[in-house]
Amino acid sequence: MLGRDEDFKKRQEIVRSMNVMDDDFFVKIAEDMPAMEEILSVFLRNPELRLLWSRPQVHLRNCGTRSVTVDAMCESVSGTLYSIEMEKASRDDHQRRVRYNSSNIDTMYTEKGTDFREIPNLCMIYLSKADFLRGGRCLYHIDRIVRENGRMAANGMKEIYVNARVNDGSEAAQLMQYMQDTRGENPMFPRLSARVQYLKEDQRGVQQMCEAVEKYAREKAKEAAQKAAKEAKKEAKKEAKAAAKISAALLFQNGVSFEIVVKSIRQLTRKELEKIYQGVH
Repeated sequence: MLGRDEDFKKRQEIVRSMNVMDDDFFVKIAEDMPAMEEILSVFLRNPELRLLWSRPQVHLRNCGTRSVTVDAMCESVSGTLYSIEMEKASRDDHQRRVRYNSSNIDTMYTEKGTDFREIPNLCMIYLSKADFLRGGRCLYHIDRIVRENGRMAANGMKEIYVNARVNDGSEAAQLMQYMQDTRGENPMFPRLSARVQYLKEDQRGVQQMCEAVEKYAREKAKEAAQKAAKEAKKEAKKEAKAAAKISAALLFQNGVSFEIVVKSIRQLTRKELEKIYQGVH
C-alpha cells in the first residue's frame, strides 16, 4: 500500500503530464477568473477585459434531441458573453459546429419575449491544434461583410479561431504554445501560470485535479455505455426490419392479401410493403 507522500507523487506525475488543452485540465483552469481574464484578453487583444463570472463545461440543450457542451462560458462586466470551445475531432466541420453552438447559447441565455435589441453580444472562440482555415496565421477573426460595399454588418456576434499549429510570433501564438506544452512558469502569462502551478505543484491543487479527472472519466464511461446501448438498439431494430421484409415477401409469394400483410407486419410502413409487393408481383 502506498504511503501518503508516494500517493501524492504518483498523482502529481499524472497531473504534470497534462496541459491546458486537455479537456479535464481546462475545466479547472476555467474555474479561475483571473486566468480566464488573461486568456481572453490575449485572444481579444483587450488587456482591460474584466469578467463577472466564468463557468466550465456548460451544457447547451435545445428543444430537440441533440445537446452539446462548450468548454467554458464567461460574461464580461459589459455584458458580452464569451464561449470557449476546443477542437474535439479533426475532421469535424468546425465552423458549422460554432454556428450550431451559438444558436443554442442565444436560446439558453435569452428569455422568451426578449426584444431582439436586448440579446447579449456573443463572442465565439474556437481553439484547435490544426490551422484548418489554412491562412498561415495563429488567430483569425471572421466578420460579416456586405458584399456590395465591403462594410461590416454587425449582429452582435463575433467568431475568433485560434490554432496551435502556426507560431507566427504573436502573443496569441505564444499563449497557444504554452497551453499545449504547459511546463514551468511563463512570465508572459502570470495569472494562467499561477493557476497551472497550483494545480500541478500544490497538494490541494493536485487533489482537485485528480478528483476532476476521476469525475470526467466516470462521465465519459457513462456516455460510452449509453452510446453502446443506443447502437445495440439501433442494430436490433435494423435486423428486425430485415427479417420483416423477408417475411412479407414470403407471404406475398404465397398469395396472402396485401391488407392482411399490412396488419400482420407492423415493423414496415405501408410504402415499404407496397415496394415489396410490386417486387414479388
